[in-house]
Amino acid sequence: MSLNASGFPLRADCLKRLFSEYYSTFQVGALWAELYREGSELYQGFLRYWTAVAEEFKDEPQLLAFELLNEPSGTCLEAHTALDCLLTGEAMPIRFSDSVEATKLMPLYQAAARAIRGAGAPQVILYEPTVWPKIGAPVFPGPALGDDSQQGLAYHIYCAPGDGSNVAAGLVCDAAQTIFEHTFYPFLRSHKSLVGFMTEFGAVGGNRLELVHLTNLLEAADEHLQSWTYWQLKKFKDFTTANAEEPLFRPDGQVETGKLRTLSRTYAPAIAGIPTKMHFDKTGVFELDFLATVQDAPTEIYLNEALHYPEGYSMEVDPSNCLSVQKAQRNYLNLTLAHSACLGQQLKVRLWPTTRFV
Repeated sequence: MSLNASGFPLRADCLKRLFSEYYSTFQVGALWAELYREGSELYQGFLRYWTAVAEEFKDEPQLLAFELLNEPSGTCLEAHTALDCLLTGEAMPIRFSDSVEATKLMPLYQAAARAIRGAGAPQVILYEPTVWPKIGAPVFPGPALGDDSQQGLAYHIYCAPGDGSNVAAGLVCDAAQTIFEHTFYPFLRSHKSLVGFMTEFGAVGGNRLELVHLTNLLEAADEHLQSWTYWQLKKFKDFTTANAEEPLFRPDGQVETGKLRTLSRTYAPAIAGIPTKMHFDKTGVFELDFLATVQDAPTEIYLNEALHYPEGYSMEVDPSNCLSVQKAQRNYLNLTLAHSACLGQQLKVRLWPTTRFV
């Protein structure tokens, strides 16, 4: 392998392999192990970084959360003789223990949270488990930040590149998504004080099977009332990715309409109560059920009128006299509780394209 003037391998040579394969090398594992080791220079630098970030942004109202660490590794942490380091670049894609989370990640995350809270930052702190899904073990032994009331689980769900190339690859993707979902959602159900945020998923080219996989994953996210962000918006010359066709925008600046239609779903970004159901299907039908507990703020619904409701939409509320509907602006509706007598009632909202009979 050729080296550059600094003595490092040429980027072009490195990119002949997927970046994820380097996780299964003892050199990369040693770096992660050093970050996890209390008192190391990397560990102390990590805490200084989060102290500085928290002090700078603690008063910013638009800041949603601090996410502590992207895709932490649990591979090759001990020595170059570890099993994962003998797999020629491919780590075992399933884990059966949360020992790395318990002994490495939780102490690091708790120290970072103390630095953030010590700087006076009140925002949500998100944290990730190691990359691979788990069978027979929880994501973490419990909430990583103990009784901190503003914490949440961030997680990524991906299929292997080429998941839409044929039926067999599609079946493998379906199985992988199911394993990931069974890793994250039971943990969140067991710890209802935690927020859940799928901070990465997708990275697909946009063929029919890939869009089916996206739809299945987004329906699962709705079922469990999860937030999500697609990877990625634009390529931005990113080389740490597996699929050059994954962005929402093509290199010529044009949007991938099929991908946009799949990702742009009707949903409720704010709910004046306790949600019990949210569902959207590809025909444009949207359902929201919630227990009304708030009268002085509206339930907000986003709908992409151009993509899903070009001929308009119809709406039904049950009970019919409990919600007042106002169009705040294009693509946004506000639903305000009309009577205090409706507090504590289960409300149902249905919305569909006017050209569709429901």
